[in-house]
This record gives sequence, structure tokens and C-alpha cells, in this order.
Amino acid sequence: MIELVNIHKQLDGQEILKDLSFTLEDGKFYGLVGPNGIGKSTLLRVISGILIPEQGTVLIDDKDFSTDHRLKKDVIYVSDDPYFFGMSTLKELRQFYHIFYTSFSETIYYRLINLFQVNEKAPLSSFSKGMKRQASLIIGLSLDPKVLLLDETFDGLDPVMRMNLLQYLKNQDKEKIPTVFIASHGIRDLEDICDYIYLLYEGKITDIGNKNRSFPSLHAYRISFNKAIHLKEIEILSSFVYCELNEKELFLVLNKEIGTSLDELKPLSCEEEKLTMEDVFIYTLKGKGYGKLI
Repeated sequence: MIELVNIHKQLDGQEILKDLSFTLEDGKFYGLVGPNGIGKSTLLRVISGILIPEQGTVLIDDKDFSTDHRLKKDVIYVSDDPYFFGMSTLKELRQFYHIFYTSFSETIYYRLINLFQVNEKAPLSSFSKGMKRQASLIIGLSLDPKVLLLDETFDGLDPVMRMNLLQYLKNQDKEKIPTVFIASHGIRDLEDICDYIYLLYEGKITDIGNKNRSFPSLHAYRISFNKAIHLKEIEILSSFVYCELNEKELFLVLNKEIGTSLDELKPLSCEEEKLTMEDVFIYTLKGKGYGKLI
């Protein structure tokens, strides 16, 4: 289990992560979404130990990750910008990582070579951006980590390879499934595979959906009235997340079912609309003030 306790992280004098505390359970899949440049990569790098927070602690199985270096081999970070040695090949990388990681699995390596249909003897410098993503995934997964951090890894894969990777991750033996934390803009992919999806915004984490309560976590309603409605009349709702008000028409997003909350306003009609996870992402951010038109 990974536990983040009161994490603060600054970059270039700007506080990116603000007093973050949350837990990642063993063998679960977590998604991380948020606007560009909000700090998703920073968070993954803090968990991996690449970046050191100014305050707070990362614990793995109740041990301080920053001081117990034996834990480092159990956590693998796959960057959104893979770097490889000069004219190296995947075969040479396999031999290199074998030296430092006793956990390296030849079985997993060759299974993934076949899955991605990659030539392990070809220079990595000749690979396209998407193929380099595949190569970094092959090495990362072959290390058989307990914790796998994927930084927008899906975003560089073509649809077929993305589907192959999702199926591979889903179909592993239960005792071999790592804790997986995936930062991505592909919310639909996360919805397919993740047990929990978190939103990072303004340095804070919000749980916007999990399979225990079924995706998505918000409720949307389109409501009409026989008279003009004012915003103050709606703000009494404690579960209010986002609204669009056009005199007698109201589109309302809540974090619970509406029940009888607006009965006093005597609506003419109230219809619930189904939301996708992408809708939840958009309306949660809009409710926080992101993306307003000027």
C-alpha cells in the first residue's frame, strides 16, 4: 500500500502540490486526470522518488520511501518522454536492466514483445514516438514491479495497441497485479480499467468516480420553470457542483440525487441526464472555475 501524507511540492517557486494526503491500495488501478500543466507528472515523480517534496512523506507498506532505498526497485515510473541510450536496442536494454533488477521477467518481456510486435534488435533511435512508448512499457512491465506509474503512456499508443495493453493489464494473475497509477487525458480508457479516478486541480486531489459506487459520481438534471429563476435560489443546494441558468431553464449538476430539494420552486419538469466520465471531468472543473469564457 502507498500512502501520501501532507505532501507539498514546489517547482520554480510555484506550489504544485498542496498538502496532499491519499492512499493507493495494493493491486488496484487508479486514474489521474487534470488540465495540462496542473502537476500530474510532478505527482507521479514524487511518488516514484524522482522528486523530493518540500514537506510530507511517501510511505510504502508503512515504510518511508525516501529513506528505505530497498523499496526503490519495487516502484517503476514510465515517463511520457522516454529516453534511451544512443543506438541501443531493446535486447541491449533487457540485458542492462537484468544487471540491476533481479525481478526482471524474461517471460513477461517476450510476451510483450509478441503483443506489441516489436523488433528487439532494431535501434531504438529508429522507432517512432509511439513505438518508443511501447518499448518503455515493455521494459517497465518486465521489471515486474509492485507499483507501476504510467505518465500519459496510453496517449501515444494507436487504438489497437492501447486495447492490447489494457487487456494485458486486466488479465494478469491476481497475485501478480501491481498497484497501477495512470495519468492520462484519455478518460474513456481510464473508465474501462480503473477502480478509482482522481482529479488533480490547484494542487488538490478530488475523487470523481470509483467502481464501488459505480461510475460516474455526479447527477445531472435539466429543469424547467414557469417563471424566471435566480441563481441565489439554487445556491441553497449543498450538493451543487455546476449549473447553467437561462431564465426559466436550468441545467444542474449535483454530487447526489436531487430528491425534493427544489420542490419549493415548483418546477414544471425535471429530467435526469446520463453523464459520462468525461462529462464528470468537465463539469467538476467548470464548477471549480476552470475554462470559463471571458
